[in-house]
Amino acid sequence: MANEFKIKNGLIVDQGGVQITGSLLVSGSFNLGDDITIDGNISGSGNAYIAGNVGIGTTTPIAKLNIFGTDQLIQIGDTTSVNDAYISLNNRGFIGFDASQGMLWQATTSRPFNIAHGSDWGTSLQSRLYIKTSGEVGIGTTTPTAKLHVSGTVQFDDILSITPQDPLPSGVPTGSFAVSSSSPPKPYFYDGTNWNALY
Repeated sequence: MANEFKIKNGLIVDQGGVQITGSLLVSGSFNLGDDITIDGNISGSGNAYIAGNVGIGTTTPIAKLNIFGTDQLIQIGDTTSVNDAYISLNNRGFIGFDASQGMLWQATTSRPFNIAHGSDWGTSLQSRLYIKTSGEVGIGTTTPTAKLHVSGTVQFDDILSITPQDPLPSGVPTGSFAVSSSSPPKPYFYDGTNWNALY
């Protein structure tokens, strides 16, 4: 094949750059300590070891993997299933798609799910949505004590529906509201000691 560079038994470059204008085929190991620029395709069955950064669509990568382009930049697939694919985050969490579960953000450790704002990674965070491993969801709080715990003002632009129940629950916080399943149903307010009908 014209403009093709093959490596079969290994290549080590300690100093100086390598520029290939055709394809690069690697069947052994490939260890590079300096720059390499490839204008064609890369394919191989061995391993590639790169000490610096990798740029796709850029010749000045500023991270371990720096990708520039338009529209769809990365496509990830599972060779055993056309419906499953995921990214592993140091084996502590996964982001991907499962054919039966749909889109997943999954943690493997006892850590919460946190959507937050911050000026730097992991520091000075302002949590916006926080989900504990036990399932409680916090908005404006990282210590939710109920299935949905909102710290701040809540606005409903449509109907708020409360399922009637009997008996009224116990062990609830002061200020709780509930609806009895009496006929007709009535709303109640909990004052810290007793449930009181609102009318």
